[in-house]
Formats: sequence, C-alpha cells, structure tokens
Amino acid sequence: MTISQSEAKTIVKENLNDFLENYMGRDLIRQGNSYITNCINPEHADNHPSMSVATGKEGLPYYHCFSCGASGDTFNAIGIAYNLDNFRSQAMKAYDIYGLDVENSIAKEFVIEQKPNKTLQNTITEEQIEALKMNFQENLKDYVNNLSKSPYLENRGISEETAKSLNVGYDERDNSIIFPTSDLTFSSRKIDADQKERYKKSKNVIDDQRANFFGYEEALNSAGDVVYIVEGEIDALSIYEAGGQAIALGGVTLATQFYNRLEGDKRKQNKTFIVALDNDEAGDRASDVLAGKLHKGQISQYKLNIYQGYKDANDMLKADREQLEANISMLKTKEGRDAFLQEQKRKAYEAKSASSKLQAFIDGIADSINTPVVSTGFNGLDNALDGGFYEGLYILGAVSSLGKTTFILQIADQIAESGQDVLIFSLEMAESELMAKSISRNTIKEVIARNGDSKNAKTSRGITSGARYAFYNAEEHDIIEKATNKYATYANNIYIVEGMGNVGYEVIRDRVKEHIDATGKHPIVIVDYFQILAPSNERATDKQNIDKNVTELKRVSRDFKVPVVAISSFNRQNYNNKVTMEAFKESGAIEYSADILMGLQFKGIGDNGFSALEARRKDPREIEVVILKNRNGAIPDAIPYKYYPMFNYFTED
Repeated sequence: MTISQSEAKTIVKENLNDFLENYMGRDLIRQGNSYITNCINPEHADNHPSMSVATGKEGLPYYHCFSCGASGDTFNAIGIAYNLDNFRSQAMKAYDIYGLDVENSIAKEFVIEQKPNKTLQNTITEEQIEALKMNFQENLKDYVNNLSKSPYLENRGISEETAKSLNVGYDERDNSIIFPTSDLTFSSRKIDADQKERYKKSKNVIDDQRANFFGYEEALNSAGDVVYIVEGEIDALSIYEAGGQAIALGGVTLATQFYNRLEGDKRKQNKTFIVALDNDEAGDRASDVLAGKLHKGQISQYKLNIYQGYKDANDMLKADREQLEANISMLKTKEGRDAFLQEQKRKAYEAKSASSKLQAFIDGIADSINTPVVSTGFNGLDNALDGGFYEGLYILGAVSSLGKTTFILQIADQIAESGQDVLIFSLEMAESELMAKSISRNTIKEVIARNGDSKNAKTSRGITSGARYAFYNAEEHDIIEKATNKYATYANNIYIVEGMGNVGYEVIRDRVKEHIDATGKHPIVIVDYFQILAPSNERATDKQNIDKNVTELKRVSRDFKVPVVAISSFNRQNYNNKVTMEAFKESGAIEYSADILMGLQFKGIGDNGFSALEARRKDPREIEVVILKNRNGAIPDAIPYKYYPMFNYFTED
C-alpha cells in the first residue's frame, strides 16, 4: 500500500531504537525514561556509553552524545551507517530497509527539516536536559580524576591544582584535554593531532545559537574585579596560574559572539576586562574589534599587550613566569592599569623612530648576501641596472607590437636557465602561446649554432600547428626536437598563471606567497600587462585603480623581497615619438612609484625622416631600451638590440 511522505517519515523516525540495535549493533541500556549506548559517530572512539536515546516532545525518539555532540534521528543514523551525506539518499535507503511504498518523490518538507544546525530545543524536555547535565557532570568527574595521567599541562607550566579548579580533565581514549565551557558543553584539545584536527567543540543541545566560553562563569563569579580575555583555553589557565582570572574565546572569530553573550550579563558591571588576545596580527585585529565593542557598550576595558615579546600567555608563563605574575599583580589596580597603558603607548611611539629600525636595516644588508642580484641574461642591460634585477618594481613600456612581451619573456627564460624561478602572470596570452614563443626562439638559436639556413627555424605558429609537421624535413624535425628539449631543461623554473580580467594584486600576492611557502625560493615576478590587471574597486576610476595596483605591486616586491617586472602600454600620441615618462598611460603613479622605468623604441624614432613603417619592415628590427628612471643609479645611454620578430628573438647589438 502506498503511503504519504509524512506517514513514511514518522514510521522511519519511530524505528530509531530498532535501527540502532539491529542495524548498527548497539546495546541499548535503559536509564529512567531513556536509553544509553555507545556513540555511533565513527570519529568518536566511545569506549563506554556516552550517547543518550530519548523521546522528544513530538513523541519521536532522537539520539544525542554528551561527549562529541552528535545528535539526530533515524535518518541521520542511516546516513552514518551507510555513508550517505544527503537526506534524499538517506530517505530512499530508509524506505528500502522498512519496505515502505512512498508516493512520488521525497517531499521538500523533509529537506527543510534536515537543515544543518537545527536545534533540538523544541523536542527536548526540561527533565531530559537535567538528565543530560547530570550525565555530563558524572563523566566530567572521571576526566578530572584522570588529569594526572597526562603530563601535558604540567609541561606547559600549569599545575594540576589550577587545572582541576576549573574542572579541566583528560580523556585517555583520544589523548585529549577536556575544557568544560558550560554545564553541558566542552571544548577539547587533542595532544598529538595536527593543527587542523586538534580542536573540537561540542554542540549545545539547548540552544545552537548560544556561544559558550571556557572560564566564563568562574571569572564573572570570582571575587576579583579584573577579567582577562584571551584566545585559547591554555592561555586562560596560564592567567589563572599567574594569579588572575580569564575567559578563553576559543578563537579570534568569536570576539563578537563573546560580546553578545556578555552584553546581557549584569555581572559585567562589577568587572574590568583586559583584552589580551595573541600578540600577532590576527589577535591585534580581533582585540581592536572587541575593545571597541566593550567601549561602545560602556563596559570597563583596557586593550593591553601584557605578553610583551611573547606570543601569548602560555608562552610567557613558560619563558618568564615571574614577569607575567608581576604584570598581573600590577594590573589589579586602576593606577597600575593606567600606568601600564601609558608605558605601552610610549613604547609603541618610540618604535616608530629610526633608531628602532636600525638593527633591521643592518640585518637586511646581511640578508642581501643570500638574495643576490639576478642577471637578466643581457650584459648591456645588466650594466645599466647595476648588475640586473634587485628587489623593487620595474616597469617596461612600449607601443603595441614592438616586442615588449617577447623581450621580457626572453629575459624570463634566460633567468630560468640560470636556475632562478620565474612566476609569470600572463593576462593576455595563453600559456601555450608563451611556450611556443620560447621554443620558436630556441629554433633560431639552434640554427645559428649550426650555421644553418634560417628557413629551418620555426615561428610560434610553426611550432603549434600540428598539420604542418607532415611537411617538415628531417632537419626541421630535429631542430624542433632540440629546441623543445632545450626549453625542458629550464621549464621547471617557470610558472605561468593565465588570467583574463580575474587576476588582481591580491591573486599575485597570494601566488607569490604560495610559491615561496611551497618551494622556499623567491621568484622573479612578471606581470603582462599592467593595464589589464583586475581593478581593485569597480566603482573607482581607471586612474585610481592603476594607482592602487602600482602601490600594491610595490608592496609585493617589498614584503617578499622579490623583483616585480610589469609591462605597460603607451599612450597613442607617443607612437611616433621618443620614449618619455609621459608615454605611460595614467603615468602619475607609475612615474613616481616605479624603481626602474624603461621603454622600448625604434632606433632613430623622432629624427627627421624617420618612418615607423620602414622601421617595422626591417629584419631584424633595430630596437633600443631606454631607461627613464633609475631610483638607485645613473641614467645610461640607450641600449641597442636587434629584434627578429618571426622567431621571438632579441640580441644585443
């Protein structure tokens, strides 16, 4: 008999106990009006019963694990048992198990009901909540009693007495420290896990929206009037160890949730809160946010760097317990807090002086030994640049089709041949086009090395057009093979990022960082070309976006200690004139921010009788590199080149 979807749903949910016993092999042990059994969460090694199976207000059973927070109904259990991650597949499996003939497709109401983070608040009774709390507290006692089995906290400078005063325990099943965050929730820290899997928080059965924090009740109920706000639970324990009271946020992203919790708590009026998150960039940002909210809410607060040169409370406790204790003792009085704040302001201002940066300057000179100048592979250009590329922003401009991409690509290949990594952001040409240019150049170099006929060298199209290969002679095939093999010898040092309007300075910064983190090498960064970088602000003018991109590319160079070489187009009115700074589009920011400003031009351009058309017809073309600005050196004469456009090849004349 066909039944409705609503009837099918009820039947499946009513059979939770049956499914747990007969399909998942769980022994249900009656405990009052509910049952307890081992948790069905596969990631929870539950060696003694931690999961409750009870009946909600709707008269339908549900399960909840007080330890890991797993909760749900029969559909959720089926999903776990059969590794089904969406409700539709769970329901179809359920109907098959119980032989239900259900009308049409799965109802939308089922999908809505299974939304994540759905609270059990409307289906759980006060009596059941109290039972869960009692069960949690009984298990927590076992964890607290087990604390002496792990030396972890002792190794972090925290005594067993301090930890037990806040009901901190140890779960030997998964080697984790348990931090209670309420009378029904906890966070835990797996001692041996990697950073990603180390921390876990249990769900709040009563109200999914409420955030709970380790040490919250103890700190607000304490006799002292100063409460520290820190990031991690171990940092909170460190504050207690040094004589203070603290609340752990559990992460910088929970600063706003903490304020929302505190805002409605009358006990806050008797406390002064010292915001002391981790001494790093993320912690500083979150401290500003939280301190600002406390100030706006008229809650007494100070934002203080009590850790001085250490990252957090526990680092300082381990390294200099005496000073941490002295700081906390000083900050117990308003006079001490005001004096500490004034001293912090003084040190922050003095840190802006040249004296404070002198050692970094000296260290930078020593570091430069390990980051030598990078040769461009062109002797004349290296001489003009005092050896080659250094950390800084280099911009090369030219009129359309004069070979600026080819010139920079040849430099990139020559740098890669020397063993240096090159990271190319190609915003106009495909990766295959750049590779074809490089191999084409290698064919003419191979022909020259053989004293052969230039007709056997190949253009970029001659490389990429597979149909032509059937008509090449044996020598041509051999030249292409050797040119390709030559490229292969240094291609592992070249990384090409294609982009079409979607690459901005943020992408460049992220990829440079990723490259350094992955390889340990600082690459030469090439951007082709500058004017088609994605705008940083769609509402800004072209000039404002170019100004911003120039500034950020300069910052990439400075922050990562790498040369950044960007290609720029020219204004049209400069096509028949010598290269000048005014030739660069939106030239203000480029002119003032670039360390080196260079341009390509035809030899003789601007002279009487010069014809751009005739200059283009020459083979090879006569090209000059003109250096317009050199922040750290002299302006040399123009550097002459011969350019073979068919084969993407430049030689110094």
